[in-house]
Amino acid sequence: MNRLVIIGNGFDLFHGLRTSYTDFLIDLLIHGGNKIEDLKYGYKNPTLLANNSSHETSVMTTQVRALFDKLGVNIFEYELLCSSDYVNIDSRIIKASIVDIKNKGWTDIEAVYYQQLVSCYKNSLSTHEVQHTIEDLNNDLDNVKECLAIYLASLPKTYQAKPSFGSLPFPEGYVTETTKSAIQVAKSSDIPKNSLKEIIPTKTLVLNFNYTTPHFRYIDRINIHGILTNPSSMIFGYGDETDENYTKIEKSDINEYLRNFKSHCYIQSNNYKQLSDFVDADEFLVMTVGHSCGRSDHVLLGEIFNHTNCTKIEINYHKFDTGKDDFNSIAFNIGRAMPNKIEYRRKLIPKEDCRTMEDIHNL
Repeated sequence: MNRLVIIGNGFDLFHGLRTSYTDFLIDLLIHGGNKIEDLKYGYKNPTLLANNSSHETSVMTTQVRALFDKLGVNIFEYELLCSSDYVNIDSRIIKASIVDIKNKGWTDIEAVYYQQLVSCYKNSLSTHEVQHTIEDLNNDLDNVKECLAIYLASLPKTYQAKPSFGSLPFPEGYVTETTKSAIQVAKSSDIPKNSLKEIIPTKTLVLNFNYTTPHFRYIDRINIHGILTNPSSMIFGYGDETDENYTKIEKSDINEYLRNFKSHCYIQSNNYKQLSDFVDADEFLVMTVGHSCGRSDHVLLGEIFNHTNCTKIEINYHKFDTGKDDFNSIAFNIGRAMPNKIEYRRKLIPKEDCRTMEDIHNL
């Protein structure tokens, strides 16, 4: 049996990289401006943040300050930047994302983009007006993506990932009888007869949803959303085909709507084919490590979780300093991607048998 390791942003964060959308937005707000030579990381889209000479503090500036206060961010640099001028944010996507963080403590820029897209669809506009509005929104997203790429490129380019997933044993008791028998026949002298916890996968593939490139020793990796060294390969958009609005939008016959839908972006490279070949080849167990399994990636995650060769799903959840963890939120998202709830319950490994990110990191 093989193993498919799905890693998301939480994996980067666990290894000390400040790669969350919140980290990016804070950096953009602190270092953005209309004088490109002053931008710390060379942001190429100063129109996202344009200084306003008005002497009245804008509503959005107030929201930004409240956001920084809530996150406990040192806003000295930001206050210095705004000492003579007040920030006026021109990007609809950035505005909505900041409000998201202020209200929830986090944001998903891709989901914010989709909400804006649905609003365009639901507004009663002429075809010409819709086309123009969607083009503006897609251009806004392109600008945000370019700034995100520049920010991420300023962080460490790669890092040695832990653990070595290829030699990491399956969770005890969660291999199929066929696989167990085959391994015991082939390597009976190597496997303790009283335990299954030393059974390791035949093949391991890491499906990396991040734009960063952690180094995995002796393991194949697919950077499904592209890499920073090739910005044109970066997939940044939305991917939940189960949403009722998705079908309606697709039927509108306005191609500009579909420009950043991940389903169409995946066919631009052979990454999707490599993944399909892997999951079609043999039974596999899924490990989710640092991925929320949210709606933005459901087009691909649903295909994986519902595949007949997917036998089990292990959530490697994160335990916070407060004593809480994110197991349930990930499980809920996986459930949203699996319409057949019997399969959902059968495939998901119970929490008490799952390992935390801290557990596997120390193996």
